[in-house]
Amino acid sequence: MPKKNILFILTDQERQPIHMPKGFSLPGRDRLAAMSLTFNNYHTVTAPCTPSRSVIFTGHHTVINGMLDNTSMPFIEPMNPDIPTLGDMLQAAGYACAYRGKWHLADIKETQEPRHTTEGDMAPYGFPDYQHSGDMTLMAWEGWLHDRTITAEALHWLRGWLSGDREKPFFLVVGLVNPHDIMTYDTDEDRKTQTSPEGALAPIRGVPPDETYRKTWSAGLPPSFDEDASTKPAAHAEFMRINDANFGEIPLDRRDMWERLVDYYLNAQVDVDRNIQALVDALESFGLLEDTIIVRTADHGEQAGAHGLHQKGPWIYRETTNVPLMIAHPDGPKGTTTEALASSLDLAPTLMGLAGLTADEQRALFPGLPGNDLTCLIPGAAELVGAERRDAPRDAILFMYTALSTIDADFSTGGAGAPDLTKRGLLLGIFDGRYKFARYFSPAYQEVPVTIEQLRENCDLELYDLDRDENEAHNLAVRSDCDELIVRLNAKLNALVAREVGSELLPIEIPSDVSTLRGPLS
Repeated sequence: MPKKNILFILTDQERQPIHMPKGFSLPGRDRLAAMSLTFNNYHTVTAPCTPSRSVIFTGHHTVINGMLDNTSMPFIEPMNPDIPTLGDMLQAAGYACAYRGKWHLADIKETQEPRHTTEGDMAPYGFPDYQHSGDMTLMAWEGWLHDRTITAEALHWLRGWLSGDREKPFFLVVGLVNPHDIMTYDTDEDRKTQTSPEGALAPIRGVPPDETYRKTWSAGLPPSFDEDASTKPAAHAEFMRINDANFGEIPLDRRDMWERLVDYYLNAQVDVDRNIQALVDALESFGLLEDTIIVRTADHGEQAGAHGLHQKGPWIYRETTNVPLMIAHPDGPKGTTTEALASSLDLAPTLMGLAGLTADEQRALFPGLPGNDLTCLIPGAAELVGAERRDAPRDAILFMYTALSTIDADFSTGGAGAPDLTKRGLLLGIFDGRYKFARYFSPAYQEVPVTIEQLRENCDLELYDLDRDENEAHNLAVRSDCDELIVRLNAKLNALVAREVGSELLPIEIPSDVSTLRGPLS
């Protein structure tokens, strides 16, 4: 049986459809959902962009692939091309691999210079066919400006493949930017608050000249916006101080500004959805829908006011971790959902499974991948690779946050001297389908806590019961009557770290030049 083509659509900063107002719709998403198995409990294991993408494209946690932080930070080198990526994996399965859009894992400069194009610059990462204009860089309106071009280039590539010999099936990645534009949105109509007194360090802009972005949804603010943050880990506030220095502060008492932020986020999703719909429509018009598997996900989500936060950062809130995953297989289920736990660590083995590689072949070609092949949940796909049908490939998801640049706000916002690396800005967390537990710790803490005394002395703790608190508002870790539950979840967390990382202790090295820990957020 001929192998199916695979179209992999990746958006940036898009969460699962929660806190949506009445009347809001995304036709592209809805059409794809009607063709797909949708994973309601799929989570990215980390943030921000570079770390989350590194997990997607390598199938390994950041402490293994080396991408602890964003490439905008001076201490982060481009991802090691010796580490196999999805491109290498799908080439091994016999696919022609191409990439269009945002990458954010290497230093491939954006260029409009016709004598210095970048078509071959992704070959070391398993994608010998790349766009000529380089990678997307952090700028305001980036998605609004580039997503239509990315989509057009992807469609151009598909036409070229159709007119060729079609000897190999294709694996085409389309990395769309939006709704990432929310990161550089100036919510301040009079430009006197968010940009004052010193002004934002990063370029921020208001609404682009496009009617799509002028729509107001009257969505209100998320239920957790007004929550008491006094029981929450200090890392949350530390991150927001750095974020405010980069992009300007949105005061919590300016609900009008936060409501504009929500509107912009919704409208950016409408904008990118049109491109997703254009890709699906094109597959249909090209006669490729029955021969192509579509996988659609996002690198991470966005708080957009939930818990009084915006952006993505050192926390385990669902607005940041719970992102879309749809798999539209021509021979698979249509318009159905699953509550099975899944994480971004699972995408690499899943895509190899969809490409026809059995578990034994995957282990032989790319040993050590800790994720699960989700084709076991897809009738029609599972049988092709001899996968045993299972309803629950994993019993828990491991979260980690390894960005050293956001640990000390005083240093990161321009303070002299070295950063205070005793602050608890890193995290390890676990979600078992009901409970979310995380421990926040400093890079200086080089032990594996086991007892409640060790946990409370050396870590900031967070615990939510999602069966009773779906908005993750009540941190149960402050209650002593939850100590036994905390110890049990922590033991499960330690075991999961050992299984997916290879050691219970995270191998995080502090750079010798700590000044390189300071750089722009992206």
